[in-house]
Amino acid sequence: MNLRTLVASAIVATSILGIAGTSTALGQQPVVAAATVQPGVVSTSATARVYRTPDYLDIFLGVETFATTAQEAQTKCAEAMEKALAAFKAMNLEKYEPQTGTVTLQPRYNDNYRDQSERRIVGYTATNTVRVRTSDLKASARVIDAALTAGANRVDGISFGIKEYLAAREDALAMAAKAAKRKAEVLAGALDQRLVRITQMSENSPTYYGGMNRLAQAQTANAAGEGAPGEDAVVPGQIEVTVTVSLSYEVDERK
Repeated sequence: MNLRTLVASAIVATSILGIAGTSTALGQQPVVAAATVQPGVVSTSATARVYRTPDYLDIFLGVETFATTAQEAQTKCAEAMEKALAAFKAMNLEKYEPQTGTVTLQPRYNDNYRDQSERRIVGYTATNTVRVRTSDLKASARVIDAALTAGANRVDGISFGIKEYLAAREDALAMAAKAAKRKAEVLAGALDQRLVRITQMSENSPTYYGGMNRLAQAQTANAAGEGAPGEDAVVPGQIEVTVTVSLSYEVDERK
């Protein structure tokens, strides 16, 4: 055997050993294909609504006055609101709870100016609003009439509500969660999958509908001297609390 044949044999042997060594290393650290596959996920959402009978009434009223000076506007507004509050107190409403809303004072400018140099203050507008809360759900007409008689000149609206709102929200939340889970189970079962674990859950800010009535027609009627709306014109209805829950589940094949 000559020198060239010996070198060639050595190269071949080394190559074979190298291949064998590489094969052994791969055998010690096998690549598992399943580890590179992301698990299946099913996502569902459900919305639940619960209804409750309202247990209180909110009436939003106000006074708006105009005067040539800021002090006069504020004084006239405060005096009218004090009379209105006294009228409410004299009504002996069930669970009467007044609360001041907004108090503002703004300048009023002339309308016939051609540029900013001609713009000037011609007076001031003062406003004072109050929320009247009572458990008497039929008191809206009487309260509005008393307010207008005492000097109030704004009827901003009414709404109905429930004091146990948190309990209603939790009921809706539980119903939505159960419905979302059931939807996930049905979807997974139809595809021969099973739910493994929850990977994500969330719920949106609940919607609360209290039957708000802005009473624009009432304000117009009062301005025309027709008086406050009758009790039958305002219907409490039901309070609706709405919650949406979203769930994501990891799934795998049913065994």
